[in-house]
Amino acid sequence: MTGWIAVEDIDGTVSESDTTTVTSKISKGDRVQIKKGATWYGGTKTLASWLYEKIWIVDEVVGNRAVLGKDTNNVFDIQSPIDTKCLVKK
Repeated sequence: MTGWIAVEDIDGTVSESDTTTVTSKISKGDRVQIKKGATWYGGTKTLASWLYEKIWIVDEVVGNRAVLGKDTNNVFDIQSPIDTKCLVKK
């Protein structure tokens, strides 16, 4: 094969145009887990560690604000807002 090779391809770096971000849209009824280090929507204090261990059901989504309701074990119903970037679909 012949042709030119970009220098960034030789040294292992990736150019900005080569990166792709895939995000899953969070919707009402989705089962989600909270990412470690997350804060409540608009807050700055990290959450209690037990919240990260649970799978939650999304009750409402408006823009990037999701409201978490019950956990999948039907023990807790927290009704708390969180940024969708802090959630992972399960």
